[in-house]
Amino acid sequence: MSLSLGPQFNFGLPFVFLFGFVFTNSSSLASLPKSNFHSVLRSSISKIYSGAEIKFSGRVQWVRGEEPKLLNSIDLLGDDGRGNMHFLAKGSVNEFESEGWVKFSAWVPTKIPLKRIRPGEALHEDMFVVQAVEVSTGLAHEYRGVLVSDKIEVAGLEAIQTILEGQFLTTVSVQKIPDLRRGDLVKIEMNSSGMVLSLPGVAEEPGYNLKKIRVMTSKSKRQLSGILHSGGVVEVQL
Repeated sequence: MSLSLGPQFNFGLPFVFLFGFVFTNSSSLASLPKSNFHSVLRSSISKIYSGAEIKFSGRVQWVRGEEPKLLNSIDLLGDDGRGNMHFLAKGSVNEFESEGWVKFSAWVPTKIPLKRIRPGEALHEDMFVVQAVEVSTGLAHEYRGVLVSDKIEVAGLEAIQTILEGQFLTTVSVQKIPDLRRGDLVKIEMNSSGMVLSLPGVAEEPGYNLKKIRVMTSKSKRQLSGILHSGGVVEVQL
């Protein structure tokens, strides 16, 4: 039984979550009263569905054994992408390990665009509304690792692809607004043994201050890599 978890906030491709990997996540408490079983199960699922409100929508279906009288731990084995979680419940030393399924929903508040946003367009908070999205099933389940949280401020970000009205805002569809764009003019300062030679050049890619950027000299068309500083100055160490 399995589930592959998505990445954290990064601008890579969205992950599709597969059914087959076994979770080793475990919530372990010593000899809890029987009434705490569901709260521990909910807490365990919350660790996988970070930031989500977990709700149960049916009784636990026991495949093997029954609910432990004195709960020791719960190990999650994975979900099926249709809102069903597979788990093991371990009781006290005198009880056998039980296996079961529970139907659940996981609601995550995320940002939904109010209008179409085009590539290169700067984002503003008034472009979005916050909605709770159910991420245990369907398309939202596949994109849950890259949904932009309601707590993330979009000021300073721009779209890198068309974002449709009503579509999930994902981390792969936006980027930080660059300090320098591809094709912008730069001043290349080539430093060699304390000697500095300044040359005009052009940015070969978007760049951010104090980060590496590829540039090309205007006359010789030589490609170089250096650190971008404010004012479009690129420091190249030879």
